[in-house]
Amino acid sequence: MRPRLLFLTLCGALLLAGWLARPGQTLPSYARREGFSCQACHFRMPELNADGYDYLRRGLRMELPPASETPKPGTPVAAVPHMLGEALPLNWADYLSVIGDSSVNFAHHARTTFDAGGVDLWASGPIDRHVSVAADLSFDAENGGVSVANAYAQYVTDARPCFGSVRIGQVQPFAILTNQGGPSMALSQPLVLSLPSEAGSTWTPTTPVRSLEVGAVQSARWNAYLALAQPQATPVTDTTGIPLSRHNDVYASAEYDFGTSGDSLTGYGYWGTNALDGDIDSHFYRVGAFANVFLPSAKGVAGYVQGADRAADGSLLATNGLFAQAEYLPTERWGVYARYDYLLRDLVGGGSEHPQGPTLGVTWWAQTQLNLTAEAQFQNGSPDVGNALKLDAAWAF
Repeated sequence: MRPRLLFLTLCGALLLAGWLARPGQTLPSYARREGFSCQACHFRMPELNADGYDYLRRGLRMELPPASETPKPGTPVAAVPHMLGEALPLNWADYLSVIGDSSVNFAHHARTTFDAGGVDLWASGPIDRHVSVAADLSFDAENGGVSVANAYAQYVTDARPCFGSVRIGQVQPFAILTNQGGPSMALSQPLVLSLPSEAGSTWTPTTPVRSLEVGAVQSARWNAYLALAQPQATPVTDTTGIPLSRHNDVYASAEYDFGTSGDSLTGYGYWGTNALDGDIDSHFYRVGAFANVFLPSAKGVAGYVQGADRAADGSLLATNGLFAQAEYLPTERWGVYARYDYLLRDLVGGGSEHPQGPTLGVTWWAQTQLNLTAEAQFQNGSPDVGNALKLDAAWAF
């Protein structure tokens, strides 16, 4: 990495931020719809706080008053009680968000690369008192093409402290989404959640799944989910073009909250089958535990995941790993974070590898919807990971 190139990149990113951080920027659709600031649901964007997690579980809605109560003048439309099936007047500005980011990557023993990133169009929110929908169309500005990151419909029995939930579509399990597998301050995800095993399957705990998920939730106390799922990464055909059979996997999670602060313990399990080349069934499982702790200006999360995968040669390959991450906000516009990863995974043919090392990052918010993040990874022990520095500019409106 050349110091001069790094310096010029940083200067350019800061100038871009200064130009974009002009008045008139609007809030993302959730905040516009509810009439709250983004900080109501975010520890710091995009990291969710306890209220943000609760908002997701309720089907992208706040807790509603009894239907018999008359709302106060000016109450946001989505928070007004409605009878089941009654249509809501839709203001599309309250249901659409556009999110984008671009980055520069400096990797050890590799060329510096600029990634134009992508732009995501989120169309999501409650349709009536019980039903909500979400669709995330991701436009790849770097390589072209459009993909669907998330798309589901959700039904909740009621948005009160205790309610039932059903989601159907392409989702990420809440246990992973809320434990560093989804919206978070860090640019990268923990190795044990994002690196596949060496068995030949591309599945990881962060893989989106086509799912029918049923859950029970008591806000600020506990939640539990059980689902049938098919990983997005499951191949439709093998290398010869022969169709492969699909498999129904199962995942489950349970979480206990220690109060409204967001401190929690979560258990997670996924049991599945992938079809490898030659229509060979590859059985695998992952079980894990996570802990979250919130402080006024800081957050900590730790996780341990273990599992095993059946390789095409019949061997059983173990995957075990842990991570610990801390985030701290010294001022309103600055955030810093640090994570340590350790992963031990068996290799096909014998032996094992154990990538490990720290990840350090710093984020500056030009405004609520625009941030610049620099993250450095110091990893070793595997050809899949290595030392790198990534600069990322993200925006949302």
